[in-house]
Amino acid sequence: MKHKRLALFLTGLVLTGAVGLNTSDVAEAKLTTEETLYSQNNHIDNPDLETENPGIVRAWEFPQVDTYYALASNVTVTGPFGGNLFNGNDNNKTYNRVLPKGSVWQAFGVTHRGDGYYYDLGGNQWLEAKQAKLAVVTLNDAYLNVIISQNLANAHVHLLALNGGWIWNGYWGNQYVEIGQYHTYGFGIRETFYVVYPDGSTYNIGQ
Repeated sequence: MKHKRLALFLTGLVLTGAVGLNTSDVAEAKLTTEETLYSQNNHIDNPDLETENPGIVRAWEFPQVDTYYALASNVTVTGPFGGNLFNGNDNNKTYNRVLPKGSVWQAFGVTHRGDGYYYDLGGNQWLEAKQAKLAVVTLNDAYLNVIISQNLANAHVHLLALNGGWIWNGYWGNQYVEIGQYHTYGFGIRETFYVVYPDGSTYNIGQ
């Protein structure tokens, strides 16, 4: 499997409120309000994730199928009955167990497979991504939340963060990312807007 690292567009952000579960086979997420995950000198540009303008994402190839992207964040299980955990994430994966709804786990990476997205929780254990939300550490985390939660994996649309990062004390709250969705055949023809909060909660707010 190919390995690429997600581009880090938002840097120097502090992740708050992460609480790990006391288990032996899935890594705990022990992040505090004092822990800064990225500094301003840790900016990485990945041209594979850009189109005609910096920061524009092609939803249908973000991330590319069967390509592993490293993450440095945590995920919260949001499925109504919890989140399905598997050993492996390919056609040979086996069911492990259900993680409790509301539980928080460290995420080391994400992979887009033919049947959906999976978050790497370590030890070859993979959480079905549609049953979780990803805390926003980088702008790409916000894009992933939109694509996964809104089922845009195969949609031929462009996504663009309107402010290039966090919006503070705006119309939709104290801190959020606002992302526009645009037609591929005519960039600038807006379809809808999404708002993504620091914990990964994502909402379609219309046009």
